[in-house]
Amino acid sequence: MDNVFINLKNCYGIPAFNYTFQFDEEKKAYLIYAPNGIMKTSFANTLNDIILGQETKDYFYPDRDTERVVKYNNEQGNDLSKDEIL
Repeated sequence: MDNVFINLKNCYGIPAFNYTFQFDEEKKAYLIYAPNGIMKTSFANTLNDIILGQETKDYFYPDRDTERVVKYNNEQGNDLSKDEIL
């Protein structure tokens, strides 16, 4: 199973998130915890933008540059397609 590299900056209120989710036969899922719930919703909205084929933005700070990288394995990997996100 592939790893998923995610680098987000100024995405719907997420100031920065950079993580590689490493999947194998023992680790098939991850749980994302945020006490206020904004991170989970913002993360979901960002992935939904990929599904809908639209740019990601930041509602809280619209003047800040947004960065969205969601790829296999590392920053140089292939992009995840909309069909691979649920």
